[in-house]
Amino acid sequence: MHLPRVATIIVRNTGDRAGKQVIQAYLFHPDSSLDRPVRWLAGFATVNLGPGESRPVEVTPQRAFEHWTDNGWATESGTFSPHVGTSVTDLRHVAYVD
Repeated sequence: MHLPRVATIIVRNTGDRAGKQVIQAYLFHPDSSLDRPVRWLAGFATVNLGPGESRPVEVTPQRAFEHWTDNGWATESGTFSPHVGTSVTDLRHVAYVD
């Protein structure tokens, strides 16, 4: 199974002042057999942007797709759905990864 190790999203400052934003990536596994949250934090990145500026931001999920077993790290089969936004209650982008 090949799962992404970096998520890239374009962030744009639509305001008229410089600003700082934390971009958060969460994972969702609709058919998970594991006891875990519906969505769990996979990674985050901070970006500083000037007025009207945009830039690609990379979020590295590290071991977010994996879980610990008696035999070491393992990845559950099935479809994972990354959600990206500014918080768990403001997720604006969704994708699906098999």
